[in-house]
Amino acid sequence: MLYFPSYQSKYKPWVISC
Repeated sequence: MLYFPSYQSKYKPWVISC
């Protein structure tokens, strides 16, 4: 899993990508 800043930070500050 990779954690990185999301463009849609309004929903959540990060996104989990598998």
